[in-house]
Amino acid sequence: MAGSATGNFAKLEGFCVGPFMCGDAPQSGDFHVWEMVDQHLQISEAVGCPSPLANCPKLLAMHAAMKEFPRVKVYLAHAFYKDFAHNNGLYTHFTGQPEDFVYDATTKETVTFDDLGDFV
Repeated sequence: MAGSATGNFAKLEGFCVGPFMCGDAPQSGDFHVWEMVDQHLQISEAVGCPSPLANCPKLLAMHAAMKEFPRVKVYLAHAFYKDFAHNNGLYTHFTGQPEDFVYDATTKETVTFDDLGDFV
């Protein structure tokens, strides 16, 4: 975690204009960066190692700002965020779930959105 993740986040930190990657308003890419930051913060906490973002104040500020958007708050409260594995446990050691996490059977779920793009 301290090797490539720290170096890669330092590069992203250099590109971050603030408060979002390209300035005052979030773009679609900000959500992708937010997901990477969010997962790496969770991984470092789960394995008890220092955060690879310890020296990235702009990325940490962007992460905090994204969490305050009402639409992101809906996502954070949804099962898609809370209950699903981040990564496939067959190929990685971290899923974002407890060690006794078991994959359920594959199901089909239809997700619908309102006119604003929020989950319905």
